[in-house]
Amino acid sequence: MGGDISYEKPEAEATQKKLTMSVDPVKTEDTLCELCNDLEQMSNFAYRFRTLRDIVRDRDLTVGDGRGSHKDKKVRGVDAKEEGMTYVKFVRPDLIITDMGNSKKHSNFNKKTLFNRNFQYEVAPSDILKFMELNRKYLKMGESDLEFDEEMKEKSEPLALEKSLAAVFKDEKIKIKDYDDSFSSDSGGLVYGLIANVSDKRVTIVFRGTIGLTDALTDRDFQFNHDLYKHAYTTGKKIGVHSGFSQYLHKPREFDERKQQHRSNMDRIIAALDDIYQFDDEIDESFELCTTGHSLGGGLANLFAFHVADLKSKDDRRVKRFPKKVTAVTFAAPVIGNYELDEHYLELEKKGFLRHLRFSNEGDIVPTNRIAIPFAMKGNPPLPFFSNNGSTWQYKQNGLNIFFRKNGEMEIRHNVTHSFLSQVGMNSAEYHYLTEYEKRMRTKENQLLLASTSVEELYAEHFTGEQVVEKACWIF
Repeated sequence: MGGDISYEKPEAEATQKKLTMSVDPVKTEDTLCELCNDLEQMSNFAYRFRTLRDIVRDRDLTVGDGRGSHKDKKVRGVDAKEEGMTYVKFVRPDLIITDMGNSKKHSNFNKKTLFNRNFQYEVAPSDILKFMELNRKYLKMGESDLEFDEEMKEKSEPLALEKSLAAVFKDEKIKIKDYDDSFSSDSGGLVYGLIANVSDKRVTIVFRGTIGLTDALTDRDFQFNHDLYKHAYTTGKKIGVHSGFSQYLHKPREFDERKQQHRSNMDRIIAALDDIYQFDDEIDESFELCTTGHSLGGGLANLFAFHVADLKSKDDRRVKRFPKKVTAVTFAAPVIGNYELDEHYLELEKKGFLRHLRFSNEGDIVPTNRIAIPFAMKGNPPLPFFSNNGSTWQYKQNGLNIFFRKNGEMEIRHNVTHSFLSQVGMNSAEYHYLTEYEKRMRTKENQLLLASTSVEELYAEHFTGEQVVEKACWIF
Protein backbone atom coordinates (compact mmCIF):
# COMPACT_ATOMS: atom_id res chain seq x y z
CA MET A 1 0.00 0.00 0.00
CA GLY A 2 1.07 3.55 -0.57
CA GLY A 3 3.53 5.13 -2.93
CA ASP A 4 7.28 5.16 -2.81
CA ILE A 5 9.48 8.20 -2.48
CA SER A 6 11.97 9.75 -4.83
CA TYR A 7 15.25 11.30 -3.84
CA GLU A 8 17.39 14.17 -4.96
CA LYS A 9 20.65 12.26 -4.94
CA PRO A 10 24.08 13.78 -4.59
CA GLU A 11 26.08 14.00 -7.79
CA ALA A 12 27.72 10.66 -7.14
CA GLU A 13 26.05 7.56 -5.74
CA ALA A 14 26.75 6.68 -2.12
CA THR A 15 28.46 3.48 -3.14
CA GLN A 16 30.82 5.35 -5.45
CA LYS A 17 31.69 8.46 -3.48
CA LYS A 18 33.92 7.97 -0.45
CA LEU A 19 35.04 10.72 1.86
CA THR A 20 38.06 10.98 4.04
CA MET A 21 36.60 10.70 7.52
CA SER A 22 38.17 10.87 10.91
CA VAL A 23 38.28 7.38 12.42
CA ASP A 24 38.80 6.62 16.08
CA PRO A 25 41.23 3.67 16.26
CA VAL A 26 40.35 2.75 19.86
CA LYS A 27 39.91 -0.97 19.35
CA THR A 28 39.65 -3.65 16.72
CA GLU A 29 36.01 -3.63 15.69
CA ASP A 30 33.64 -6.51 16.08
CA THR A 31 31.93 -7.56 12.90
CA LEU A 32 28.52 -6.01 12.38
CA CYS A 33 26.96 -9.41 12.93
CA GLU A 34 28.36 -9.67 16.46
CA LEU A 35 27.67 -6.05 17.35
CA CYS A 36 24.12 -5.86 16.00
CA ASN A 37 23.03 -9.24 17.34
CA ASP A 38 24.30 -8.28 20.80
CA LEU A 39 22.62 -4.88 20.82
CA GLU A 40 19.33 -6.20 19.45
CA GLN A 41 19.26 -8.65 22.35
CA MET A 42 20.08 -5.86 24.80
CA SER A 43 17.12 -3.89 23.43
CA ASN A 44 14.94 -6.90 24.16
CA PHE A 45 16.47 -7.22 27.64
CA ALA A 46 15.50 -3.61 28.45
CA TYR A 47 11.82 -4.60 28.16
CA ARG A 48 12.03 -7.98 29.93
CA PHE A 49 14.11 -6.97 32.95
CA ARG A 50 11.64 -4.25 33.92
CA THR A 51 8.79 -6.79 33.70
CA LEU A 52 10.62 -9.20 36.01
CA ARG A 53 11.39 -6.46 38.54
CA ASP A 54 7.77 -5.26 38.43
CA ILE A 55 6.45 -8.74 39.20
CA VAL A 56 8.65 -8.90 42.29
CA ARG A 57 7.76 -5.40 43.51
CA ASP A 58 4.03 -5.93 42.91
CA ARG A 59 3.82 -9.34 44.58
CA ASP A 60 6.33 -9.16 47.44
CA LEU A 61 5.56 -6.54 50.08
CA THR A 62 8.98 -6.97 51.69
CA VAL A 63 10.47 -5.27 48.63
CA GLY A 64 10.13 -1.50 48.29
CA ASP A 65 8.16 -0.19 45.32
CA GLY A 66 11.27 1.56 44.00
CA ARG A 67 9.31 4.32 42.30
CA GLY A 68 10.42 7.93 42.17
CA SER A 69 10.47 9.85 45.45
CA HIS A 70 9.12 6.81 47.32
CA LYS A 71 12.24 4.81 46.70
CA ASP A 72 13.75 3.95 50.07
CA LYS A 73 14.55 0.97 52.27
CA LYS A 74 11.17 0.82 53.98
CA VAL A 75 8.97 -2.25 53.71
CA ARG A 76 5.44 -1.37 52.55
CA GLY A 77 3.63 -3.80 54.87
CA VAL A 78 0.10 -5.21 54.93
CA ASP A 79 -1.54 -1.82 54.44
CA ALA A 80 -0.30 -1.87 50.83
CA LYS A 81 -2.23 -5.03 49.97
CA GLU A 82 -4.79 -4.82 47.20
CA GLU A 83 -7.91 -6.95 47.16
CA GLY A 84 -7.69 -9.88 44.77
CA MET A 85 -3.89 -9.84 44.56
CA THR A 86 -1.78 -12.85 45.51
CA TYR A 87 1.30 -11.99 47.55
CA VAL A 88 4.39 -14.13 48.07
CA LYS A 89 7.90 -13.81 49.46
CA PHE A 90 10.42 -14.27 46.68
CA VAL A 91 13.72 -16.02 47.32
CA ARG A 92 16.75 -13.69 47.10
CA PRO A 93 15.10 -10.62 45.51
CA ASP A 94 18.40 -8.83 46.19
CA LEU A 95 19.78 -10.66 43.14
CA ILE A 96 17.82 -8.34 40.83
CA ILE A 97 16.60 -5.48 43.06
CA THR A 98 19.41 -3.66 44.81
CA ASP A 99 17.45 -1.12 46.89
CA MET A 100 18.13 -2.90 50.18
CA GLY A 101 21.70 -3.87 49.37
CA ASN A 102 25.01 -2.78 50.79
CA SER A 103 27.14 -0.97 48.24
CA LYS A 104 30.19 -1.13 50.52
CA LYS A 105 30.67 -4.76 49.51
CA HIS A 106 31.24 -3.71 45.89
CA SER A 107 34.52 -2.06 45.01
CA ASN A 108 33.25 -0.17 41.93
CA PHE A 109 30.47 1.54 43.87
CA ASN A 110 31.14 4.37 46.30
CA LYS A 111 29.37 7.45 47.62
CA LYS A 112 30.06 9.39 44.44
CA THR A 113 28.99 6.71 41.97
CA LEU A 114 25.80 5.98 43.93
CA PHE A 115 24.77 9.61 43.48
CA ASN A 116 24.56 8.98 39.74
CA ARG A 117 22.98 5.52 39.72
CA ASN A 118 19.81 3.72 40.69
CA PHE A 119 21.59 0.45 41.50
CA GLN A 120 23.30 0.03 44.87
CA TYR A 121 25.61 -2.54 43.25
CA GLU A 122 26.09 -4.12 39.84
CA VAL A 123 24.14 -7.19 38.75
CA ALA A 124 25.60 -10.06 36.74
CA PRO A 125 23.62 -12.18 34.25
CA SER A 126 24.16 -15.18 36.51
CA ASP A 127 22.37 -13.29 39.30
CA ILE A 128 19.25 -12.87 37.13
CA LEU A 129 19.29 -16.48 36.01
CA LYS A 130 19.82 -17.67 39.58
CA PHE A 131 16.86 -15.60 40.77
CA MET A 132 14.60 -17.02 38.06
CA GLU A 133 15.68 -20.57 38.88
CA LEU A 134 14.98 -20.08 42.60
CA ASN A 135 11.57 -18.54 41.93
CA ARG A 136 10.45 -20.40 38.83
CA LYS A 137 7.19 -21.54 40.42
CA TYR A 138 6.05 -17.91 40.69
CA LEU A 139 6.78 -17.15 37.03
CA LYS A 140 5.34 -18.22 33.69
CA MET A 141 5.54 -17.12 30.08
CA GLY A 142 2.44 -15.33 28.80
CA GLU A 143 1.61 -14.69 25.16
CA SER A 144 4.35 -12.12 24.77
CA ASP A 145 6.06 -11.59 28.12
CA LEU A 146 6.77 -12.90 31.58
CA GLU A 147 3.83 -13.12 34.02
CA PHE A 148 3.15 -14.03 37.64
CA ASP A 149 1.96 -17.64 37.95
CA GLU A 150 -1.14 -17.55 40.14
CA GLU A 151 -1.14 -21.35 40.35
CA MET A 152 2.48 -21.37 41.55
CA LYS A 153 3.32 -24.58 39.72
CA GLU A 154 6.70 -26.16 40.29
CA LYS A 155 8.73 -26.22 37.09
CA SER A 156 11.86 -28.25 36.49
CA GLU A 157 12.58 -26.91 33.01
CA PRO A 158 13.90 -23.37 32.45
CA LEU A 159 11.41 -20.83 31.11
CA ALA A 160 11.82 -19.55 27.56
CA LEU A 161 13.04 -16.22 28.95
CA GLU A 162 15.70 -17.98 31.00
CA LYS A 163 16.98 -19.72 27.89
CA SER A 164 16.95 -16.45 25.97
CA LEU A 165 18.83 -14.59 28.69
CA ALA A 166 21.35 -17.41 28.97
CA ALA A 167 22.05 -17.08 25.25
CA VAL A 168 22.27 -13.28 25.37
CA PHE A 169 24.53 -13.18 28.41
CA LYS A 170 26.60 -16.28 27.82
CA ASP A 171 29.69 -14.19 28.51
CA GLU A 172 30.06 -13.79 32.28
CA LYS A 173 32.17 -10.71 31.68
CA ILE A 174 28.95 -8.79 30.98
CA LYS A 175 27.88 -6.65 33.96
CA ILE A 176 24.74 -4.56 34.41
CA LYS A 177 26.19 -1.45 36.02
CA ASP A 178 22.85 0.31 36.36
CA TYR A 179 19.19 -0.04 35.43
CA ASP A 180 16.95 2.91 36.22
CA ASP A 181 13.20 2.33 36.15
CA SER A 182 12.44 4.41 39.23
CA PHE A 183 10.56 7.18 37.41
CA SER A 184 8.37 4.98 35.25
CA SER A 185 4.96 3.36 35.65
CA ASP A 186 2.81 0.76 33.92
CA SER A 187 1.94 3.36 31.27
CA GLY A 188 5.56 4.20 30.50
CA GLY A 189 8.37 6.56 31.36
CA LEU A 190 12.05 6.58 30.54
CA VAL A 191 13.88 3.36 31.47
CA TYR A 192 17.54 2.75 30.69
CA GLY A 193 20.38 0.41 31.53
CA LEU A 194 24.18 0.73 31.54
CA ILE A 195 25.81 -2.52 30.52
CA ALA A 196 29.53 -3.24 30.29
CA ASN A 197 30.99 -6.07 28.21
CA VAL A 198 34.54 -6.52 29.40
CA SER A 199 35.39 -9.18 26.80
CA ASP A 200 34.32 -7.02 23.85
CA LYS A 201 35.52 -3.79 25.52
CA ARG A 202 32.19 -2.06 25.12
CA VAL A 203 29.97 0.10 27.32
CA THR A 204 26.34 0.28 26.15
CA ILE A 205 23.43 2.48 27.15
CA VAL A 206 20.16 0.74 26.30
CA PHE A 207 16.80 2.51 26.35
CA ARG A 208 13.49 0.70 26.67
CA GLY A 209 10.83 1.23 24.00
CA THR A 210 7.16 2.09 24.19
CA ILE A 211 4.95 0.12 26.60
CA GLY A 212 1.91 2.28 27.40
CA LEU A 213 -0.06 5.52 27.01
CA THR A 214 2.57 7.82 28.56
CA ASP A 215 5.17 6.56 26.10
CA ALA A 216 2.74 6.70 23.17
CA LEU A 217 1.90 10.35 23.82
CA THR A 218 5.63 11.10 24.11
CA ASP A 219 6.27 9.37 20.76
CA ARG A 220 3.61 11.51 19.11
CA ASP A 221 4.72 14.90 20.43
CA PHE A 222 6.33 16.14 17.21
CA GLN A 223 6.51 19.80 18.18
CA PHE A 224 10.04 21.18 17.92
CA ASN A 225 12.25 22.14 20.84
CA HIS A 226 14.52 24.88 19.44
CA ASP A 227 16.40 25.66 22.65
CA LEU A 228 18.80 22.73 23.11
CA TYR A 229 21.39 23.37 20.39
CA LYS A 230 21.44 27.13 19.87
CA HIS A 231 25.25 27.06 19.81
CA ALA A 232 25.12 25.03 16.58
CA TYR A 233 22.72 27.33 14.69
CA THR A 234 23.81 28.38 11.25
CA THR A 235 22.67 31.68 9.77
CA GLY A 236 18.91 31.90 9.96
CA LYS A 237 18.53 28.20 10.77
CA LYS A 238 17.27 26.64 13.97
CA ILE A 239 17.91 23.08 15.07
CA GLY A 240 14.60 21.52 16.04
CA VAL A 241 14.44 18.45 18.31
CA HIS A 242 11.46 16.14 18.90
CA SER A 243 9.77 17.64 21.99
CA GLY A 244 8.65 14.32 23.44
CA PHE A 245 12.11 12.76 23.33
CA SER A 246 13.85 15.91 24.53
CA GLN A 247 11.44 16.05 27.50
CA TYR A 248 12.27 12.47 28.46
CA LEU A 249 16.01 13.10 28.33
CA HIS A 250 16.47 16.76 29.28
CA LYS A 251 13.62 17.68 31.61
CA PRO A 252 14.60 17.61 35.33
CA ARG A 253 13.21 14.52 37.00
CA GLU A 254 10.83 14.34 39.93
CA PHE A 255 12.71 15.06 43.15
CA ASP A 256 14.43 11.95 44.47
CA GLU A 257 14.38 12.13 48.28
CA ARG A 258 16.99 9.42 48.73
CA LYS A 259 19.52 11.12 46.48
CA GLN A 260 18.41 14.70 47.19
CA GLN A 261 18.59 15.74 43.58
CA HIS A 262 16.60 17.27 40.77
CA ARG A 263 18.51 16.41 37.58
CA SER A 264 17.63 15.30 34.07
CA ASN A 265 18.08 11.76 32.83
CA MET A 266 20.66 13.06 30.35
CA ASP A 267 22.80 14.55 33.14
CA ARG A 268 22.49 11.43 35.28
CA ILE A 269 23.46 9.05 32.48
CA ILE A 270 26.45 11.13 31.39
CA ALA A 271 27.63 11.39 35.00
CA ALA A 272 27.19 7.63 35.51
CA LEU A 273 29.17 6.91 32.35
CA ASP A 274 31.91 9.24 33.51
CA ASP A 275 32.03 7.31 36.79
CA ILE A 276 32.37 4.04 34.91
CA TYR A 277 35.22 5.32 32.75
CA GLN A 278 36.92 6.98 35.73
CA PHE A 279 36.45 4.58 38.64
CA ASP A 280 35.62 1.12 37.31
CA ASP A 281 38.63 -1.18 37.67
CA GLU A 282 37.74 -3.21 34.58
CA ILE A 283 37.04 -0.34 32.19
CA ASP A 284 39.28 2.25 30.57
CA GLU A 285 39.15 4.75 27.71
CA SER A 286 39.76 2.01 25.13
CA PHE A 287 36.20 0.73 25.68
CA GLU A 288 33.90 1.85 22.88
CA LEU A 289 30.67 3.64 23.74
CA CYS A 290 27.41 2.45 22.16
CA THR A 291 23.74 3.30 22.51
CA THR A 292 20.84 1.13 21.45
CA GLY A 293 17.08 0.71 21.71
CA HIS A 294 13.92 -0.28 19.86
CA SER A 295 11.11 2.10 18.83
CA LEU A 296 10.98 4.90 21.43
CA GLY A 297 14.21 3.43 22.82
CA GLY A 298 15.82 3.82 19.41
CA GLY A 299 14.82 7.47 19.17
CA LEU A 300 16.22 8.14 22.65
CA ALA A 301 19.42 6.23 21.81
CA ASN A 302 19.90 8.31 18.66
CA LEU A 303 19.27 11.62 20.43
CA PHE A 304 21.55 10.60 23.31
CA ALA A 305 24.35 9.68 20.88
CA PHE A 306 23.92 12.97 19.01
CA HIS A 307 24.10 14.94 22.27
CA VAL A 308 27.23 13.16 23.52
CA ALA A 309 28.93 13.55 20.12
CA ASP A 310 28.07 17.25 20.14
CA LEU A 311 29.59 17.63 23.63
CA LYS A 312 32.67 15.68 22.55
CA SER A 313 33.15 17.90 19.50
CA LYS A 314 33.25 20.93 21.83
CA ASP A 315 35.72 19.23 24.18
CA ASP A 316 33.19 19.46 26.99
CA ARG A 317 34.68 18.43 30.33
CA ARG A 318 31.66 16.22 31.15
CA VAL A 319 32.65 13.75 28.43
CA LYS A 320 36.43 14.15 28.41
CA ARG A 321 36.97 10.54 29.58
CA PHE A 322 34.66 9.14 26.90
CA PRO A 323 36.09 7.72 23.66
CA LYS A 324 36.00 10.13 20.74
CA LYS A 325 33.29 8.23 18.89
CA VAL A 326 29.84 7.16 20.05
CA THR A 327 28.00 4.53 17.99
CA ALA A 328 24.21 4.22 17.94
CA VAL A 329 22.61 0.97 16.77
CA THR A 330 18.85 1.43 16.66
CA PHE A 331 15.84 -0.66 15.64
CA ALA A 332 12.63 0.97 14.36
CA ALA A 333 13.80 4.36 15.65
CA PRO A 334 11.48 7.32 15.00
CA VAL A 335 12.76 10.61 13.61
CA ILE A 336 14.33 12.92 16.21
CA GLY A 337 14.74 16.31 14.51
CA ASN A 338 14.59 18.59 11.49
CA TYR A 339 16.87 19.10 8.49
CA GLU A 340 18.96 21.62 10.43
CA LEU A 341 19.66 19.04 13.11
CA ASP A 342 20.64 16.61 10.36
CA GLU A 343 23.16 19.11 8.96
CA HIS A 344 24.93 19.22 12.32
CA TYR A 345 24.60 15.43 12.57
CA LEU A 346 26.42 15.08 9.23
CA GLU A 347 29.26 17.29 10.48
CA LEU A 348 29.67 15.12 13.57
CA GLU A 349 29.76 12.02 11.35
CA LYS A 350 32.35 13.59 9.05
CA LYS A 351 34.62 14.43 11.98
CA GLY A 352 34.39 10.92 13.42
CA PHE A 353 32.44 11.77 16.55
CA LEU A 354 29.27 9.90 15.61
CA ARG A 355 28.14 6.70 13.87
CA HIS A 356 24.58 5.47 13.55
CA LEU A 357 23.37 2.14 12.17
CA ARG A 358 19.62 2.56 11.82
CA PHE A 359 17.78 -0.68 11.18
CA SER A 360 14.27 -0.37 9.72
CA ASN A 361 11.80 -2.83 8.24
CA GLU A 362 9.85 -2.41 5.04
CA GLY A 363 6.26 -1.94 6.15
CA ASP A 364 7.09 -0.37 9.54
CA ILE A 365 5.58 3.11 9.75
CA VAL A 366 7.29 4.20 12.98
CA PRO A 367 10.66 5.23 11.41
CA THR A 368 8.91 7.39 8.74
CA ASN A 369 8.12 11.04 8.24
CA ARG A 370 5.39 12.93 6.31
CA ILE A 371 2.71 11.20 8.35
CA ALA A 372 -0.69 11.56 6.68
CA ILE A 373 -4.18 12.46 7.91
CA PRO A 374 -5.87 11.31 10.16
CA PHE A 375 -2.64 10.42 12.00
CA ALA A 376 -1.21 13.87 11.26
CA MET A 377 -4.07 15.77 12.91
CA LYS A 378 -2.80 18.29 15.42
CA GLY A 379 -3.92 18.75 18.98
CA ASN A 380 -2.67 19.18 22.53
CA PRO A 381 -3.32 16.62 23.87
CA PRO A 382 -3.55 14.74 20.55
CA LEU A 383 -7.13 14.29 19.38
CA PRO A 384 -8.19 11.76 18.29
CA PHE A 385 -6.08 9.37 20.38
CA PHE A 386 -3.98 8.06 17.48
CA SER A 387 -3.10 11.48 16.03
CA ASN A 388 0.11 13.46 16.52
CA ASN A 389 0.89 16.69 18.29
CA GLY A 390 2.77 18.57 15.59
CA SER A 391 3.71 17.87 11.98
CA THR A 392 6.36 15.39 10.80
CA TRP A 393 6.91 17.04 7.42
CA GLN A 394 10.05 18.89 8.52
CA TYR A 395 11.62 15.81 10.15
CA LYS A 396 14.63 13.95 8.74
CA GLN A 397 16.17 10.57 9.57
CA ASN A 398 19.91 10.29 10.28
CA GLY A 399 22.73 7.84 9.91
CA LEU A 400 23.27 4.74 7.82
CA ASN A 401 19.95 3.02 7.11
CA ILE A 402 19.99 -0.78 6.95
CA PHE A 403 16.60 -1.49 5.41
CA PHE A 404 15.14 -4.99 5.52
CA ARG A 405 12.71 -5.82 2.73
CA LYS A 406 9.79 -8.15 3.48
CA ASN A 407 11.55 -10.90 1.56
CA GLY A 408 14.60 -10.47 3.79
CA GLU A 409 16.78 -8.56 1.32
CA MET A 410 18.93 -5.90 2.93
CA GLU A 411 19.52 -2.46 1.42
CA ILE A 412 22.05 0.03 2.79
CA ARG A 413 21.88 3.78 2.17
CA HIS A 414 23.02 6.81 4.09
CA ASN A 415 20.78 9.70 5.17
CA VAL A 416 17.56 8.32 3.69
CA THR A 417 14.05 8.79 5.14
CA HIS A 418 11.04 6.76 4.04
CA SER A 419 7.65 8.44 4.00
CA PHE A 420 4.63 7.19 5.92
CA LEU A 421 2.60 6.38 2.80
CA SER A 422 5.45 4.40 1.26
CA GLN A 423 5.39 2.00 4.22
CA VAL A 424 1.84 1.88 5.61
CA GLY A 425 -0.06 -1.37 5.16
CA MET A 426 -2.28 -3.94 6.82
CA ASN A 427 0.61 -5.47 8.80
CA SER A 428 2.47 -2.31 9.80
CA ALA A 429 2.05 -2.99 13.53
CA GLU A 430 3.40 -6.52 13.19
CA TYR A 431 6.39 -5.31 11.15
CA HIS A 432 7.31 -2.94 13.99
CA TYR A 433 7.83 -5.69 16.58
CA LEU A 434 11.39 -6.34 17.69
CA THR A 435 10.83 -10.05 16.97
CA GLU A 436 10.22 -9.17 13.30
CA TYR A 437 13.50 -7.23 13.21
CA GLU A 438 15.30 -10.19 14.71
CA LYS A 439 13.69 -12.52 12.17
CA ARG A 440 14.77 -10.44 9.16
CA MET A 441 18.22 -9.64 10.51
CA ARG A 442 18.99 -13.25 11.33
CA THR A 443 18.41 -14.75 7.90
CA LYS A 444 21.45 -16.68 6.73
CA GLU A 445 22.15 -14.22 3.91
CA ASN A 446 22.00 -11.15 6.14
CA GLN A 447 24.10 -12.72 8.87
CA LEU A 448 26.79 -13.54 6.32
CA LEU A 449 26.72 -9.99 4.95
CA LEU A 450 26.90 -8.45 8.41
CA ALA A 451 29.67 -10.82 9.44
CA SER A 452 31.84 -9.67 6.53
CA THR A 453 32.09 -6.00 7.46
CA SER A 454 32.26 -3.44 10.30
CA VAL A 455 30.74 -0.08 11.12
CA GLU A 456 33.69 1.86 9.73
CA GLU A 457 33.85 -0.22 6.56
CA LEU A 458 30.18 0.42 5.88
CA TYR A 459 30.65 4.14 6.49
CA ALA A 460 33.64 4.21 4.14
CA GLU A 461 31.52 2.60 1.44
CA HIS A 462 28.17 4.39 1.84
CA PHE A 463 28.76 7.73 3.56
CA THR A 464 28.51 10.67 1.11
CA GLY A 465 28.61 13.55 3.56
CA GLU A 466 25.67 15.18 1.78
CA GLN A 467 22.10 15.52 2.88
CA VAL A 468 19.47 13.58 0.92
CA VAL A 469 16.35 15.68 0.38
CA GLU A 470 13.23 13.59 -0.06
CA LYS A 471 10.43 14.54 -2.39
CA ALA A 472 7.11 12.87 -1.69
CA CYS A 473 5.33 11.38 -4.67
CA TRP A 474 2.04 11.97 -2.87
CA ILE A 475 0.47 15.41 -2.47
CA PHE A 476 -1.65 16.27 0.60
